[in-house]
Amino acid sequence: MANRIFISYRREESKYQARMIYQAFSKLRPTSEVFMDVDTIPLGVNFAEVIGGWVQKCDVLLALVGAGWLESKDPKTGFRRLDNPNDFVRIEVSEALNRGIPVVPVLLDDAPLPDQDQLPDDLRTLFDRNAAYVSYRTFDGDVEGLIKRLGTTDKQSPEIAQSSELGGGAPVQTRTAEDTPTAATPMVKDPKESSRHTYWSRRGMLFLLVIIPALVATAIVARWYFFGPPVPFKEMNPSPIRGSDTAPPFEKKEAPARKLRNGQNCTEIPFTDLSQNPPKSSTIIRCN
Repeated sequence: MANRIFISYRREESKYQARMIYQAFSKLRPTSEVFMDVDTIPLGVNFAEVIGGWVQKCDVLLALVGAGWLESKDPKTGFRRLDNPNDFVRIEVSEALNRGIPVVPVLLDDAPLPDQDQLPDDLRTLFDRNAAYVSYRTFDGDVEGLIKRLGTTDKQSPEIAQSSELGGGAPVQTRTAEDTPTAATPMVKDPKESSRHTYWSRRGMLFLLVIIPALVATAIVARWYFFGPPVPFKEMNPSPIRGSDTAPPFEKKEAPARKLRNGQNCTEIPFTDLSQNPPKSSTIIRCN
């Protein structure tokens, strides 16, 4: 990572994002090497001189660009701030561009890239630089990627070193070892474990294809041998009545006949006398 990081931003639109980015860089670098005007400038000193001094000695400048960065207006004059040569954001960015150090436009929440004809002459090369993108939903990952691309050691990062050798300008994107995806290391299996697994797999297939059908066939043959062939459902006899060998056919009994005798309604009821041998059948007449 570069020794000194300067965070340039407009307070009215990106003060919260600037604070969070400052805190993320401060976790990896001493706070004395990360500049943010609110926390870095001591009380009672000349504000413009401190900012100018920091711009002159920083190694990388992060220009935070939000949706209103281009058209922000001064409430006192009503004119666009970037059109004022004394605007602090314009001074910070233009001096860093003149020094030839890496100046990274950080576009916040999909802020659009301004056209060159919308910028003052001393800022027109800003958006020729390679930009970074930071969004609300992916803020932590975006800032972490920004830190990695700038480098994570005290040595000068490859991007900054290559940019300096080319005479300033945008840092050339280079793929580092951290950015290059590495193929997953194949798992080396134990030959004994592999052969043991194959052995049991074959035994399982043999059990399913041979032994189970043999057991089913044996059960069918045993059933046939001991109990005979299965009887179709239609040919099966009805359940026998207890105390008899065969089930008698179902007979529909008729109601006893009624006869009129001596003006009375009488009924003949069949009766079997089982006390005699052989049993004798007779009728009993019952009158109302």
